[in-house]
Amino acid sequence: MYFNFVLSICAQAGDQVDDMRDQLEAYGHEFRVSRGEFLRPPWINLFVESTDEASPNRIKLLSLEGYRFVALVTEEPTLVTKNGLVWNYQTGDVWLKRAERFVELAPYLRAAWCYAPGAAASLARFCRKAFDIDMAWGRRFLEPKLDPEPHYDFCFFGGLTERRERVISQFVQRGHRVDVIPHVSSLAERDARVPLSRVVLDIKQHEWWSLVSSVRYVTGLLCRRPTVAESRPSAAKARWARVVRFATADDRFYDEAIRLLSDYRAVYERQLTAFRNRPDTLGPALQLGYPRGEKIKQPKPPPAPKRQLDHRPILLKSVNGYNLVQWQNAVYLVPQALGVLNLDQINLALHSTIRRYTSLAIAEMALRLPA
Repeated sequence: MYFNFVLSICAQAGDQVDDMRDQLEAYGHEFRVSRGEFLRPPWINLFVESTDEASPNRIKLLSLEGYRFVALVTEEPTLVTKNGLVWNYQTGDVWLKRAERFVELAPYLRAAWCYAPGAAASLARFCRKAFDIDMAWGRRFLEPKLDPEPHYDFCFFGGLTERRERVISQFVQRGHRVDVIPHVSSLAERDARVPLSRVVLDIKQHEWWSLVSSVRYVTGLLCRRPTVAESRPSAAKARWARVVRFATADDRFYDEAIRLLSDYRAVYERQLTAFRNRPDTLGPALQLGYPRGEKIKQPKPPPAPKRQLDHRPILLKSVNGYNLVQWQNAVYLVPQALGVLNLDQINLALHSTIRRYTSLAIAEMALRLPA
C-alpha cells in the first residue's frame, strides 16, 4: 500500500510521522509526507483528526472523488452521548466541536487509528474500523544519540496545568533540579534538552486524568532516558506497564521517582528492552475498511518515485553471520541462516529477522549493539 501523511500547513511535524514511517516501511509499504496535500489512489491519506485542512466538507467531497483516508486519533474521546462524543473529558465548546467534527468525518474514513488506549471502543460506533495502535520500535532507535552528563535530576515537557505545576514544585522544594520544557518548544529543542536530565516525569493534567502519554514515553527512550509516570488505571497502562515505571499511587510518585536517579542508565536499558519486545498493534489495523458501500477496486500503479531506486539487491559485505544488502536506497541486515533470499521477490513483512536501515554505517553500528 501507499501512505501519504498529510501534515497541517501551520503545524510542526510530530512524533507520529517518524513512528508511522518506521512501522509502515517495515511492512514493505510506501510512505511520504506532504503539507496539506491529499493524494489520489492508490495513496491512502493519513492525517491527525484535528488537522485544519481535513474539514468534514473537504473530506466528503474528496471521498466522493475516490480519495482514501485514515485518521490518527491522538487524544481520547471518552464518553459516547446520545448525540455524539465528548472529547477528552472536556465539555467546553472547543472540545465539543472537535467531537462533532469527528462524527462528521467518520463515514468517509477507511479507519481510525488511535494512540490513546481504549479510544477505539468509543469510536467504533461512528467509524467502520477503529483500532488502538501503539508507537513501536523503529530504526530511529539505532541512530546515534547524544548521552551527555545530565544537569538536572528530572525534566517534564508538555502543557502546564495548575496540578502539574504543583507536582513539579514539590520536587523543587525537596532540592531537585527540574527542567520544564515549554509545550511550544520545537521538537529539535525538546530532543536536545531531554538528555540533560536523568529521568523524564509523566505528570497527569488533572487528578482524574486516566490517559497515558505514549509520546512522552517514546521520546524519553529515543533520548536515552527512562520515564516514571504517575499512577493510572490498569486498563489505561496495560500495554505500557512493562516499559514505563508507574507509581503505585499518586502520593508515592515522588519517592518512586527519586529511586531511579542513581541507576537511571540501567533503568533506561531495561525499559528499552521491554519496548523492543512489545507485540505489534499496527498489523491488524492495516485491514482497512471501505466507507459507504464503496466497491473494492484494483489500485492504479503508483506514480514513479522521484528518487532513483536500486532495482536489484546488491550484496555489500558479510559480517558475523549477516549479509548486508543494499536495495531501494536502504541497507538490509539479512541473517545468513535464512539461506539464499532475493529481497525483491519476498514479502519482507513476513521476515521479522530481516532489519532495514537508512545507511551502511547505521547497519554496521546495529551489528555492534548487544542483542
